[in-house]
Amino acid sequence: GMVGRSGGGYNTIWSDWSEKGRADRELIMQEYEQQLDALCGHYQKLESSILSEGVRNPVIVTCGLPKKRSIDLLPPELRTRPPEQLLLLETSTGGSRLHVCQKHNLTIPCLVNDWHGRFATAPLVPSDQHALQYYQDPPQKLTFDRRHGLVEPFDRHKVGYHLGEEWSEDLLLPLRAPIWINIMNRYGYRVNNLPKIVEDVLQKAGIDQSQIQS
Repeated sequence: GMVGRSGGGYNTIWSDWSEKGRADRELIMQEYEQQLDALCGHYQKLESSILSEGVRNPVIVTCGLPKKRSIDLLPPELRTRPPEQLLLLETSTGGSRLHVCQKHNLTIPCLVNDWHGRFATAPLVPSDQHALQYYQDPPQKLTFDRRHGLVEPFDRHKVGYHLGEEWSEDLLLPLRAPIWINIMNRYGYRVNNLPKIVEDVLQKAGIDQSQIQS
């Protein structure tokens, strides 16, 4: 599952696992999907693409405890599991693909940073260049990190294969960020630790989170 995310957007620090928090999370996910689809058709187009041609590109997951995120971002029921049983998406890309595949109970291809030897019999990926063979739409950059393993850095200029040339991350960012933050704030959640580029977008949009308590 996705670590700390509620479906997409710019919240990567979800930790309210109370009954109300879980209910809010579901509603926030639904509203965000609806508004993003109204803007560019992201989830609808991705779902259609996956159902018609499969998942074109793998997601990168962690086998074991989170490496980039706090364990508090896992639901309590997962924190007590043996680490080798956990498969976690911690990266900034792939959440929508995972979301669609979970919805339809589909298998999703994964490149696994395996810290416990669970996949010892699977093919080994010895380099970032070797990993590119598993992508139909190769990312601009892949790196190996000693702490995190294989990483696909966020690419602001990336164009989603399902959206075509009309939309790039650069074009979507100024429109998507206010949608996400407004929804989160309306439910009483403040989104912290945002990249400066997102903070600048919010300032231009006149969004002030200083009055939100949580």
